Amino acid sequence: MADAISVTGLILTVLDSIGSVSTIIDKIQGAPQLVVSLRSDLDALKPSLNQLGAIIRQVEPEHGAACIRNNHSPALQQLENAADNFATSLHRWTSHSADGKLAWRDGLDIATRHQSQVQTFQQHLAATKQSLTLSITVTSLQITTLNRDADYSNQVDVLRTDSIEATRQFTIELSRISEQIRDLTVSQSGDHRSQSDDDSDSALRQLQHYKSATESFQNLCSESIPNAVSGMRTQRISHVVISEDSTAHVGSFNELAGAQQVDQDISSISTRGKSFAIIGRANNIDFNLMFTKRYT
Repeated sequence: MADAISVTGLILTVLDSIGSVSTIIDKIQGAPQLVVSLRSDLDALKPSLNQLGAIIRQVEPEHGAACIRNNHSPALQQLENAADNFATSLHRWTSHSADGKLAWRDGLDIATRHQSQVQTFQQHLAATKQSLTLSITVTSLQITTLNRDADYSNQVDVLRTDSIEATRQFTIELSRISEQIRDLTVSQSGDHRSQSDDDSDSALRQLQHYKSATESFQNLCSESIPNAVSGMRTQRISHVVISEDSTAHVGSFNELAGAQQVDQDISSISTRGKSFAIIGRANNIDFNLMFTKRYT
């Protein structure tokens, strides 16, 4: 299990790795627009990484966000590996350039032969930013659980909806990445290869890093975030005593899908003498039917 210190350290390592890619791009004069836009994507990711590192240390290990922290650990490791792999590729792709000026041959190769690998890294960065945004939101909500405002329930509902949509997107993306990996593997096994061995292997590693990270993101959105949201539904039920053929329904039950945040503080409940009690939050209760069944 990853603790806050280890994840924070990993975030710093990732920042260093993507910083190295940014430095290489900055030194390339006349870089293709595809590479220039990648530089902007790298810059956009840094604040999210820093924000996650700062906020994740404020959540206690037993809270649901610890699961989110654990999901991001392997994903961050894959991003670090992908950034290091891409930096190595950039050095190789600009081997004919000198004094920071991109040789026309290298520029053409990047824009054509290596376009798919640049796009894979861009997609990896975008997926990471999407998952970080969701994680920061759920962690922030957990920190403010004891200081809720009127908009808290709406934020929880939006988070739940966003995590469902993100799960769908990551599932589709996983299928696409897997297909790309299969195609590239088949291409590598043939007698004729369109790229050098190093370029082909690098492209495959880039896809594999992206796939592993996307699997972590999918798990984050399909399991960890919903579990954390569920954990926000605090009830604090204390003692319930039922006697003399009585009945008590205590807590939150029979709710509609997408129901608002439950925040109850139910203490000591006692029913007796064939009485019937509902304490807490309930929806769509037919009292006539319940009493008819009880006394007939």
